[in-house]
Amino acid sequence: MILRRLAVIGGIALTWMCAFIGLCSLDAFFVSYGPSKTHTARLNVGAVENALWQYMIEFNRCPPGNDDLIRGHYINTAALVDPWGTAIAYSCSSDEDLTAHSAGPDRTFGTADDVTRDF
Repeated sequence: MILRRLAVIGGIALTWMCAFIGLCSLDAFFVSYGPSKTHTARLNVGAVENALWQYMIEFNRCPPGNDDLIRGHYINTAALVDPWGTAIAYSCSSDEDLTAHSAGPDRTFGTADDVTRDF
């Protein structure tokens, strides 16, 4: 009887320890393997495109520069840079075609690792 109670208490203690260690491991997992830089770059590119559309709707033209987007509160400064530290490039054409893209991990525009909003 006593042995059985000790086994149950030991099992409960072991379960709690595993749960605690598991939670600690999950925390470490999300710190190490959180959203990828590519995913973050896509989100930033999307934010820039949204800011461009808002600016275009209000002023009927492409913004002359990033400062206009920031001053107008269309976007924050952090979203204008990709996770690798390169400014996100954007362009507006006369037929209302707005595009933005990140240079990607190699920090060079026009290469295969460029990041766009498309998933």
